[in-house]
Amino acid sequence: MLVALLSCPLIAQNSGSTERTDLTAEEILLKQVQTKSEQSSLPQMLNEQMQALAGMPRTAMDYHLGAGDVIELTVAGIPGLDRKVFSLDGQGRISVPYLGEVDLLGLTTRDSETRLIKLFSVSLLEDPQVSITIKEHKSQNYYVWGAVKKPGKYSISESTDILDALSNAGGLTEKADSKIRLYRYPQRQASESIAPDMATNTEASDSSIPSNSMDINLSELLDKARSNNRMAILSGDVIEVQERKERNYYVLGDVLKPGPFSMHPNESMVLSQALGSAGGMLKTASGSKVVILRHNEGGALPNQIKVDAYKVLKGTSQDIELLHNDIVLVPGSASKTLGKAFLSGVGGLLGTLLIIGAN
Repeated sequence: MLVALLSCPLIAQNSGSTERTDLTAEEILLKQVQTKSEQSSLPQMLNEQMQALAGMPRTAMDYHLGAGDVIELTVAGIPGLDRKVFSLDGQGRISVPYLGEVDLLGLTTRDSETRLIKLFSVSLLEDPQVSITIKEHKSQNYYVWGAVKKPGKYSISESTDILDALSNAGGLTEKADSKIRLYRYPQRQASESIAPDMATNTEASDSSIPSNSMDINLSELLDKARSNNRMAILSGDVIEVQERKERNYYVLGDVLKPGPFSMHPNESMVLSQALGSAGGMLKTASGSKVVILRHNEGGALPNQIKVDAYKVLKGTSQDIELLHNDIVLVPGSASKTLGKAFLSGVGGLLGTLLIIGAN
């Protein structure tokens, strides 16, 4: 019944249009695939914006040295200390010629230089010239999971921000939403590192786990990043990229472009908008007899909501909000004679479209 109904051409045509209105069941399935392909353009657009911002200058943060970090030390006038590479041990110390063990744990490169200048000035040099650069960042890490191409553990550098973190993880997958969540240890949370209009904090009582979560709108963060307002990553942060929750509806019958359509995850869709998405009703449509088929949890057949679409479009009748997998049926003069036979088959039609929407 479904194939026969959807395969038959709609007799009512819009005289001024070249669009086909005689879609078969197979073509409707194809349109569903194309619709999902259009949805995937959002993460692609976000990935392109992140790549464009990757080369922009940003303010480097103070990086605090820790166990495993690798530094390069140069002390002018000291043999063997020209670009000498050291790796901080488990206690954050290095063994420097003429000085012995030097503790650098928790210090920035500038603080480390100051400490070494004082030590050398006491024992060897009158005006020591000391330079330290970080070769490898190993002591501080963050994690990225969810809808990214390369989830895992990554190291923090002096200027790692949330956009860097997502780029390092390979960017967003096609299923990614623009909403991301950041989990942060309460003792490491920096309130100044995130703008209040970009995130919502939810605190839990157990501070031994990353229980503080921040919901972040990536699109808004990208806009702010253009003015160098970027969100820094702290050690132990966990970034979760959420998957997009797809919601679909269907408009069939005497409309210009019948088939499946997608609702934005965070926006509502009403009947008038749905008809507009389908190109509007044809001249031969019986708009006063539109039926919305809605899944009935407790019954074999769907619920039928009868609507006068003409009144809705004129604003004299209340618009109806559509739910996920609703089917809007617009009858026409050619379908009036099918009447009961058509509605008797909608149970199978709804079941088939529910299966389509789940794939």
